[in-house]
Amino acid sequence: MNCGQVLEEQNCDEDVFCMSVNYLDRVLSVLPLSKTQLQLVGCVCMFLASKFTDTVALAAERLVMYTDYSITIDQLLVSYMRPYSYHNCTLPILLNAEAQKVM
Repeated sequence: MNCGQVLEEQNCDEDVFCMSVNYLDRVLSVLPLSKTQLQLVGCVCMFLASKFTDTVALAAERLVMYTDYSITIDQLLVSYMRPYSYHNCTLPILLNAEAQKVM
């Protein structure tokens, strides 16, 4: 399943797709990733975008299931909790801007 299909199946807002692609694009512009890391980072981006856009965020367990268990919940949550470690400060700045929009 691709990102759009996952978000559609989970009845996510259309903005989740746009925001998650934007996040992923920003990460890829500053950080070279291997194919094995790409799925994890993509899931983290969808997870973050759903938390900022939807009233009910995507479940971490569901995202892991959609990857056919190629990532673990621990990997997803650790990556989600440490955006500075591989996002090179791009996402935290973006997330602060998004948080200010909500306030």
